[in-house]
Amino acid sequence: GAVPGAVPGAVPTAVPTAVPGAAAIRPRLRAVLAAGALVAVLAVGWVTDYRYLTQRTTNGWWGPVAASWLDSCAHSRTGTISIRAWGKPAWVTVSCSNIRR
Repeated sequence: GAVPGAVPGAVPTAVPTAVPGAAAIRPRLRAVLAAGALVAVLAVGWVTDYRYLTQRTTNGWWGPVAASWLDSCAHSRTGTISIRAWGKPAWVTVSCSNIRR
């Protein structure tokens, strides 16, 4: 017999309504997981970058190099200095007017 208080067709219509709702959650879940993965990957880079004393807190490795360039410029007769470069050519001529304090 009939179930008291049951609405005919209620169960079949509830399923199609719930399925699209569940499908809408999956793209959101994927977006949240993708954002979480991105943050995790970037966090590794940020942690390793700030782990050691760097130029963000002191003059770092460039302090003595820049001081030697400024000293060389102070003694340069031509207004240029030759500095060691990475790659080719091994030495590059730089105008002292391009080096600022």
